[in-house]
Amino acid sequence: MSSLTSILKVPSSAEPKLFDKILIANRGEIALRIQRACREMGIKTVAVHSTADATSMHVRLADESVCIGPPSGRDSYLKMSAIISAADITGATAIHPGVGFLSENAAFAGMIEEHGMTFIGPTPEHITLMGDKITAFRLFPDLMGALIRMIRPLSWVIPSDIPYLLKLQVGVVEKE
Repeated sequence: MSSLTSILKVPSSAEPKLFDKILIANRGEIALRIQRACREMGIKTVAVHSTADATSMHVRLADESVCIGPPSGRDSYLKMSAIISAADITGATAIHPGVGFLSENAAFAGMIEEHGMTFIGPTPEHITLMGDKITAFRLFPDLMGALIRMIRPLSWVIPSDIPYLLKLQVGVVEKE
């Protein structure tokens, strides 16, 4: 076992696998954590990468890798068609978005399902509902109370001379 792969655990054959191969549509530490979990479950991984990330650890530790574009995230990690094509050509049956990039993109989750693969995350419908804070609060009114209970202590914790910003659906609330 090479020194790079020795940091990953050997899979347990006693646990059933949901997928044989997963494409990880992310990079860096996030991709490494997903790879480790997959390795523990005996699932093969496909890393996608930009030309700048070709020698990154997440690429070296994956079972397979596919270059999806130039260094710019917009032209590689956010390129939905390139990611889905990479899954198609490698035979991956599921795509894990990690966090950031396309993880909260309902259109991406829908495209994956349309191509007969599994999006490892919320359904496109749930992403859409929860992505709109006003709709989410209408569907789950208890969340608004919880949010208010979390915000109120800020007035005691943050000194009065330090401004803070709360992100809302539209606009912002600023403490002056």
